[in-house]
Amino acid sequence: MATRRNKSRRPATRGDFLSLTSLQRALLKEGDRQVTITIEGQQQVTIKEVIARKLLQMAANGSVHALSNALNEIVFAERLRQLEIEAKVEIGHKVKKRQQILLDEAIKAGADPDSVLPHPHDIIVVEGEGYRVVGSINEEELAQLKETCRFRDLLIMQDELDRRLADEPEGDDPLDGPGTAFLFASLLNRTLPERHRLDDTAFIIHSMRCEAMPKRQLLKKIHRGWRALGYRVPRGKVLPPLRVGKAHVEIMAGVLRRLGDGRLSDDATVEDFADAIGEIIAERSVAASTLYANGCHD
Repeated sequence: MATRRNKSRRPATRGDFLSLTSLQRALLKEGDRQVTITIEGQQQVTIKEVIARKLLQMAANGSVHALSNALNEIVFAERLRQLEIEAKVEIGHKVKKRQQILLDEAIKAGADPDSVLPHPHDIIVVEGEGYRVVGSINEEELAQLKETCRFRDLLIMQDELDRRLADEPEGDDPLDGPGTAFLFASLLNRTLPERHRLDDTAFIIHSMRCEAMPKRQLLKKIHRGWRALGYRVPRGKVLPPLRVGKAHVEIMAGVLRRLGDGRLSDDATVEDFADAIGEIIAERSVAASTLYANGCHD
């Protein structure tokens, strides 16, 4: 009976199966789990690798029935998972192509390119994985995205104002000088989809434009900008020194780690911290309380 059952394990085709069963998904998940084994020192391997090693060992001893069945199920489920992935990749290419056609038509008709949602550049197709949308998928999300961009640009202007109005640091330590606004603007910029993100050159150009503004104009634009975003910030208010901003970043990183929300692991890199904290800054309630603790929100 085992022989007949194994012979029926033919490669699945797209028309044969629609999805994995819950048991198959559990097998794949457990098979991908890493464990620590001690063979010529400690090694991190997956359960599938352990089964493969054990299978060969037991095969040499003449008994492979139980492990063979388990391995067959995992291999069979992996075939189904691969079919699902290929289907997702195919859908991703089709969606991206369709949205590009709509975008070209909108541009040709003189319409707003942002009216095409999701934007084709925001549809990321990853061969062997599937696809994802990194930008807005509806008008509400687009409005939030544009507001986040204005928030970032305003922080860049605020950095220039801080440099003009902040007190001179007592020592030579740059952490005692301005830079908090620039730090938060940089982190916030990293949370944006790539087509809305400022690269290093664009960041410098934006800063230089702010630097060229007369002080009176800069004060006016910043004051109006914060009010447009819903914050009652006193005219000419400056942010705390970079040391304070850096401390807030470290506090938020520590909170994220203690919460264990999956954004950070114990071996997280500086870039991981920046990305995770940037996500929090994008949630304006946290950013506002950090940057303007003494302000008043409408």
